[in-house]
Amino acid sequence: MPGTCNAVLRVVRIEVLRDEAQIRIGSFGETLFIAHLRPVTTGSLRVLDQAEAQFLEGRDRINLFTIMAAPIIMNVDPALKEESVRMEARFRDRVRAHAFLVPHGGLSAAVARTFMTAFNLLTRPPHPFKVFRECDPALEWLCAVPGQAASFADAPTLAPLCREAERFWGADPRPNDLELRAG
Repeated sequence: MPGTCNAVLRVVRIEVLRDEAQIRIGSFGETLFIAHLRPVTTGSLRVLDQAEAQFLEGRDRINLFTIMAAPIIMNVDPALKEESVRMEARFRDRVRAHAFLVPHGGLSAAVARTFMTAFNLLTRPPHPFKVFRECDPALEWLCAVPGQAASFADAPTLAPLCREAERFWGADPRPNDLELRAG
């Protein structure tokens, strides 16, 4: 949707809010970036719960961009499922959209993407939710969701933000000091 998310952005940098062994959480504009660096646990979900509550302070609605950077382990115990459902219910009306990225290939990653799609169907959040394999389409989709703040640029200029997201979760160790200017 050209023209939907015009913005003038200086340096593309995700601000790190929490950096722990299992989870890294950061922000860019009204988007909370969540990188699961190890398999998700109830402990890492509690860290996320606290960070999301703090990030929402002073904001009406936010975007979520979740990255499963960890190896995929599809053994969801009841406590983990219960914590996930509780968190989704707690913040459901404050989320504008949620992009969920599983940037891996193979059968276990395909199963994880299918599982997250099914979880979305079961919880039925009132906001758009979509699962992706690649960063660029995920950010393009997030940008196109109606009601976005000016913290996103049009899709063709989202590439530096995607490279920064990859650096943030550890997929690309190169620094990203690119400047973006909407013209």
